[in-house]
Amino acid sequence: MNKLLKTLPEGDLSIGHCSNSTIDDATFAPDFTILHPQTGQIMYWEHFGLMEDEKYLNDFSHKIMCYAKNQIYLGENLIATFETSDCPLDYQSINNKIKQFLK
Repeated sequence: MNKLLKTLPEGDLSIGHCSNSTIDDATFAPDFTILHPQTGQIMYWEHFGLMEDEKYLNDFSHKIMCYAKNQIYLGENLIATFETSDCPLDYQSINNKIKQFLK
């Protein structure tokens, strides 16, 4: 998560942390909310950093389904980054996500 925070451009994006939300009896909060600087669209950013853990993977699947039920869609208004111990998140991947978002 620290790597993600260090990479986000200062001043270009309005970035905040979400409070807890309850969707389908599951309570969670996205890691970040981001306000698009030109369109004003609110985006949610989730970093899934333990993808090799089976329980975490199941929780991830449930979370994505809950988001979709609430019109929060991966690739539209939900940005996601992933990593495992064998495949850590790198700065280039984060920068690519930001560039894709700012199109």
